[in-house]
Amino acid sequence: MPDDGGPKGSDPNAFDIEAIDLEGHIEGAEGLDVNHASRLRLHFLTAQHASLVTQIQFADAKAAALMTLMGLVALNGPVKVGETTPDDYFAISIFVLMMAAIAMAITSIIPRYPDKELNEKIKRVERFSWPSLVARGYAPLDHAKFMRKAEASQLIMSLAQTNSNMARVLHKKFRGLRVAFLVAALDLALIVLYVLSNRQE
Repeated sequence: MPDDGGPKGSDPNAFDIEAIDLEGHIEGAEGLDVNHASRLRLHFLTAQHASLVTQIQFADAKAAALMTLMGLVALNGPVKVGETTPDDYFAISIFVLMMAAIAMAITSIIPRYPDKELNEKIKRVERFSWPSLVARGYAPLDHAKFMRKAEASQLIMSLAQTNSNMARVLHKKFRGLRVAFLVAALDLALIVLYVLSNRQE
């Protein structure tokens, strides 16, 4: 199989967006010419990108809703922060879980920013995401010069890698949110038990 200039194995350092092999044919084997094939791929990737952005916004909205709910329960719920005594371990446990759920929701919202090492390398692998545009050593003029001569393969590879990285961020967000909602559900169950036990007394 001919070398397409892509990453060698799993080593991202072996890939350079400006060194893609442009000799290979990209029209595909289904009778589409280069223009149609390139346009189809870019349309697919841009639609995928828009979908990922929507899903990330949805995840952040869910996290904000959870934080709001937990805050309201803490301030106005049947177990109030200001009325809890230090020896009421049941109520304290409720507030600990509440704070844990809020903390995990906040963590899922916090923007992911590339560390120093990735910041220096990201411009080598893609030129679509905002972290790559503000990467160290990549000035606005550098991006303008790249785009002036960018080939279809370079644009496709940039957008595809950005989408893949966004999907990984989204996966981390939803994984954190799942734990946060489980903790919140457990907390609400403890609140119900707390209220029921106080009524029986």
